[in-house]
Amino acid sequence: MKPVSRIVPLGLVSFSLLVGFHGASAFATTTISVATYGAQCDGSTDDTAAIQSALNAAAAAGGGTVTLPGSTCLLNSFSPSLHPWGFYNLNVPSGVTLQGVIGSKLLQGPGGRQNISKIPGATSISNTVLTVGNNYAVIQFQSKSNGGFYSLQAMIVGSPSVTLSTAAQAANFAVGDYVAIYQYTSGDVLPAQMSQVTGVNVAAGELTLADPVIRPFATPSIAKVTRLAAHDIAINSVIVQGALPLAVSETFNFSASNDQFLSDTSIGGGNVNELLLNTVEHFTFAGNKIAAINGPYIGQELCQRDSQNGVWTGNTFQDTTVGFGEYAGNITMTNNHIYLYPDGTGIGVSLSGMNVLLDGNDVHTMGNQTGSSPWGFVVADVYAPANYYAYTGNIQITNNTIQCVADGNNCLLLVGNGTVASGNTITATGSATGIKAAYSSAKITNNTINIGSGTGIYILQHTLVDAATVTSNTLSGTGHFGIYAQAPARAGGGGGDIYNNTITGFATPLYAPGAGPSRGR
Repeated sequence: MKPVSRIVPLGLVSFSLLVGFHGASAFATTTISVATYGAQCDGSTDDTAAIQSALNAAAAAGGGTVTLPGSTCLLNSFSPSLHPWGFYNLNVPSGVTLQGVIGSKLLQGPGGRQNISKIPGATSISNTVLTVGNNYAVIQFQSKSNGGFYSLQAMIVGSPSVTLSTAAQAANFAVGDYVAIYQYTSGDVLPAQMSQVTGVNVAAGELTLADPVIRPFATPSIAKVTRLAAHDIAINSVIVQGALPLAVSETFNFSASNDQFLSDTSIGGGNVNELLLNTVEHFTFAGNKIAAINGPYIGQELCQRDSQNGVWTGNTFQDTTVGFGEYAGNITMTNNHIYLYPDGTGIGVSLSGMNVLLDGNDVHTMGNQTGSSPWGFVVADVYAPANYYAYTGNIQITNNTIQCVADGNNCLLLVGNGTVASGNTITATGSATGIKAAYSSAKITNNTINIGSGTGIYILQHTLVDAATVTSNTLSGTGHFGIYAQAPARAGGGGGDIYNNTITGFATPLYAPGAGPSRGR
């Protein structure tokens, strides 16, 4: 999870995402070439002002598409953000699609970055190539600028609506309004859910939302953030290269397809290099490459600060870590290619949200994931402080291929409650554990685990938590234990079945003292 001192305020249910939002880009037909506003895109002329003029013109026309040629557009000047440590080259406004073709490249030049030495007191600096959001650098939805909060009655998970504590206050909202619902109204990185109003019943004090309730906030508050939100923005077929390629904040309906977001990590001086995605609602990243170039690999946080209803599909990641959290919800990751370059932290891919599906991805360790032994991991369902666990759940890790080199650590670590791990193929070398379920009522079924000298499946159980269920898995290896279930006798609860597993090659196929019912291997 993103530390609060970072530059941000620049920080079994269906997984189908409800698309009920409508914005200018769905109807606008304006198409503008950046050349119309003087962009040369010859790799040497500063095209920053010309491209921004084209983007602004498309927005002023009610939305539209701005096209780039198949060459390099140099961005060699910058603008300040409202955050004193944040600077950017271009901002893509609401209703605008930035469209490239093969070879379209936005390259941040040396004059397109501020130097941290010129910012008194700064401990880091963001020099962002592309920004999205009316104020991308400072979170506004939870501040006084939202126009004020209204108290809601307790929220019910799965409900399509919320009810104001004072019914008449529903008249302050209209169909189409963007709203932010917070569990608390003060503090940093607050539990929240963003949505759009699709119906108003003033008599009942009820607002119907585009998205069902994700979490059961007991005393929530709602704000109308229509004026603050950016919306309906796309970036397609563009190579974006610089210190920090992309920052998106407080934006509804964002998509990025067939892009390359390349963090140039040779640019030092305290620069933030990872993408910054904060409070992004209804978003899709498809077919992109997200990687570091010219320097060390970096950790990549995919979506933070209440980002929800997101899809990551067909992307290629080349990073030290990949993960999300900070009250993420309704996140689907399918058919991505993830290459992990261990940095000694022991952290790989972490899924820390509510209603998360990781399906059909391939994960590769490009080194040995040895840090944080024995709690390091290549993939984990939850990686977060203990007080955050209640905000996670319904995580499904299915049909993935995990190539694992993690001596003393875990290929797949399950610590969340009720996580489903099914249909995965895990191939490991060395002393890595295939799947470790710690204090978790995980369902571990139909996985194929080919392992070296480590344990195939390791169950570490607490006396007060239902045990993991391990069924119909196929395990092979040369180590001592195929399945090791350290499950002490418990005062109550259930679970803990271990049965119908096929185990070959291990010295002790199944060792389960104190476990629940165990029916065969």
